[in-house]
Amino acid sequence: MSAMVYANCWEDADVLLKAAVPAKNGVYLSIVSAGDNTLSLLAKSPSLVLAVDKNPAQLASLELRSAAFRCLPYDEILRFLGIKPASSRVKDYMKIRRLLSDRSRRFWDEHLHFIQQGVIHIGRTEQNFRLFRKYILPLLLKKDECVYLLKEKSMARQREFCIRKIRRWQWRSTFKILFSNVCIRFLKLGRRSDFYKNLDRDVSRYVLERIEYGLTAIPVYNNPYLTYIFNGNFGDTLPFYLRRENFAVIRANLDRIRYYTGELSDALNTYKNFRFDTFNLSDIFEYMNGEQFKQNLKLIISRAKEKGRLIYWNTLVKRIGSEIFRNRLKKLKKVEESLLPAVRAFFYSSLNIEEVV
Repeated sequence: MSAMVYANCWEDADVLLKAAVPAKNGVYLSIVSAGDNTLSLLAKSPSLVLAVDKNPAQLASLELRSAAFRCLPYDEILRFLGIKPASSRVKDYMKIRRLLSDRSRRFWDEHLHFIQQGVIHIGRTEQNFRLFRKYILPLLLKKDECVYLLKEKSMARQREFCIRKIRRWQWRSTFKILFSNVCIRFLKLGRRSDFYKNLDRDVSRYVLERIEYGLTAIPVYNNPYLTYIFNGNFGDTLPFYLRRENFAVIRANLDRIRYYTGELSDALNTYKNFRFDTFNLSDIFEYMNGEQFKQNLKLIISRAKEKGRLIYWNTLVKRIGSEIFRNRLKKLKKVEESLLPAVRAFFYSSLNIEEVV
């Protein structure tokens, strides 16, 4: 089975739920990643969520979370997944492993050390963040400055503090080296090394701009993504699916998930009789060339209900479906603009919300 690339979803679930078609008993398709946002969609009481990922390890991540939600009390889930300290994670796993598919059960049986670590920490992306905290962050901020950064404060005070820090030469030179072509091909950062070969933008400048935005334009103290990157855990700043108030509705709707391992196009062809209200597409289009993007869009449109929505993110590669299928996709600019101030996943360059017409 492939390696775990993401142990958490890094797209903002709160924004996803506000962007989705507000239909009770809706039918959703969701790219899995770690499974967080697929579980979050259950809070909308859908009739079905088709969970799709070509990496079986990512499906195993969702299955494990679903089994934990089904069997464990809320506080025990936080301990089991790795948010809180625990000494009995493997014991808890033995309680829930019977609920997993054979393939996912084999994966976790062979990786019990992942269970012991807490599964929110085991992805390649999270390992890169760990390296950043250990070797890079101490060069940029002192420990007490990190503590101060994550405390609640006014935006004016946060902005003044962060601008003073991030505009020093240490920040710029560090990120210029760290995100040079050589380094990013080595680190991969969740992508294949050949992904970066034909990029026509300065990655180090882009990353520095997004970090400056994340630290000066949106509150840090309640941002689960920044909290994890700087602190190594979410603490009390939990992503949507792990908040206590969402636990009961997610648990009640676990049977609405249907799992599919494979390409998005294969999933849509397998479930060709389904019509979807909302497509949670993560940043999947960044991994496709232009022709693949076009063909996948065409297939998505054919499987969407009237006024169905596509929700996806751009990072380094611009992908705008409504510029290709102008007569079939309408960009919901007002919805995007209304949600942008709430986006805490600062590393994405754009949020795209499009409606099928």
